[in-house]
This record gives sequence, structure tokens and C-alpha cells, in this order.
Amino acid sequence: ECTCRRGEVVCAQRRCPTVSCPHPALDSCGCGECEGCNYYGRVCYSGERFPHPTDHCQLCSCLSGAVVCSHVPCPAVTCGRPVNPGGECCPVCTGAYPCSTCSCLVSSTLNVCFPSSSLSTCLCLMFAGR
Repeated sequence: ECTCRRGEVVCAQRRCPTVSCPHPALDSCGCGECEGCNYYGRVCYSGERFPHPTDHCQLCSCLSGAVVCSHVPCPAVTCGRPVNPGGECCPVCTGAYPCSTCSCLVSSTLNVCFPSSSLSTCLCLMFAGR
């Protein structure tokens, strides 16, 4: 911003108005605005969804200068003791688990049932394939 004082042009950096949002985007003058977000150096528009920059298991959303992140949605697991493989976001079923019935068909896994005891239960052997 420049003004004329006593016949001389005096310029000073424009003062930016204070914004109330936690992750404001920057306008063309470098001032914060809540119409978008600047999150870990990523500039995005309001309403945009994006992966978290440091945690691939989270999805984030920008809304008027605020960023909200949450864990990626995971499919339901059908076993009693799911495990989280290293580097994966969601638990999976592996190994052998007691089942309440011998119908062990589960999508994307091969299950084989054997009678396990006199309790009329079965043992489902789940083989997760990749």
C-alpha cells in the first residue's frame, strides 16, 4: 500500500485482516482467507476431500478454512480376532477362528470348515489372498 506524505510516496506492506479460521488459504496478496484451506502446505478449496499428508489412514475435508480429518472407512470383519497388518489401515481376518456355523463363505477369502468338537461348532480356516 502506498500513500503520498508531504510530497513523497511512502509504501508499506499491506496489513492483512485477522481471520477466524484455523487453516486459511492465502489470497494473491498473501493474506489469509477462509474460502479455502492451507493444510501442511497443501492448498485446497472449501468442500475438497484429500488424503492426510502424513497419515495415509486418514481422509481430510476442507470447509471454510477449517480441516477435519477422520480414519478411512473400513469394511466390517467377520472374525473374532482381526489383525492389522503393518502398513494397512483396516483390520483383516487371518488364521483359524471358531465359527458358530459351518457356512463360512466370506467374500475375498477361502474358508474351509471342519467339525471341531461335540459342541456342533466348526472351525473356519480363513486364507486371505492378495
